[in-house]
Amino acid sequence: MINLLPTSERAHLKKEYKLRVLVLVLKSFLILEMLTAGLFFPSYYIITQRVKGSSDELAAKKKLIPPENAAAEGQIAEIKSEIALLKPGAEAAPALLPSTLLIQALAIKPDGIEISSYAYAATPVFSIQLTGISATREDLLQYQRDLKNNPRFIDAKYGESFITKKSDIPFTLSITAH
Repeated sequence: MINLLPTSERAHLKKEYKLRVLVLVLKSFLILEMLTAGLFFPSYYIITQRVKGSSDELAAKKKLIPPENAAAEGQIAEIKSEIALLKPGAEAAPALLPSTLLIQALAIKPDGIEISSYAYAATPVFSIQLTGISATREDLLQYQRDLKNNPRFIDAKYGESFITKKSDIPFTLSITAH
């Protein structure tokens, strides 16, 4: 039927046909773009909300970090000095460490004595305080004699009277060493 038309109209129809095909292709691309946007928009929205939430959370956590202050640094320096006393190093002689003295005091301890806690003070002479329970009075007296006979220890004194008790005697022992 197109062959029966004059050439000018045939050219016009071919142009119109090409224009309609072009419009159809453009509409299909537009529909594909809209479908893509419609499919990806929810995930884009979710991701942006998560990023915003994470940013807000990070900002809140940054506010919780305390600013540096001299009191915290002083406490850290004090703790480091106490650790240096306990840990052997080049700056302290091994005989003057509280841990070394405590090990020597525990090595002398009789089997009937159980130590439950200890404390120390580093003054010109070291003072170690042991707390525990002894099975008998004889064990306590023997432990005191052994400590006094050791050249590392100056004195060993019990804090309370234990003469009246016969078994399971709670005690506090103060040992001074040099």
